Amino acid sequence: MKVKSTSVNPVFRILTITSLLGSLNTVQAAVVYLTTTTGAIYQYDSVADMATQTASVTSGTLVTTIAAYGTDQGTTMDHTSGIVYRITGTGDVVSYGNLSGYLANSGGITVATAVYSGNDALNGFSYDGGTGGFYAVGAGGATNNAQGDLIQWAS
Repeated sequence: MKVKSTSVNPVFRILTITSLLGSLNTVQAAVVYLTTTTGAIYQYDSVADMATQTASVTSGTLVTTIAAYGTDQGTTMDHTSGIVYRITGTGDVVSYGNLSGYLANSGGITVATAVYSGNDALNGFSYDGGTGGFYAVGAGGATNNAQGDLIQWAS
């Protein structure tokens, strides 16, 4: 599947933590965490709370600042296990046992090194609740065959 590549100001990445209540098809509440390029992590109680968020204005509640997160390519949570995965600026995949560990940058385990670097870089990284897998948009250089494509992983 080819997705049109557009120029976007990559000032922040978003980590959505969703709580499902009632029907599995209905999202009742979602807490959203946004990380800026300085590593500041802001919390929003819902996507609607992000209405005043822009590329230059952060309107959420500042939770913490972890400078190392400022160059990350993406972060997401596996809603089944609660594990948070982040892809660092150098392409390492780091897992945290829970949200608290991620927010404290504590207990992270590097599960892969330099996997998504250079030509294999990514634009964002998200959990797919429908399949239990993950997806991202390929970045990297002009010779990257996946540049601008939606990339999906089963696990």
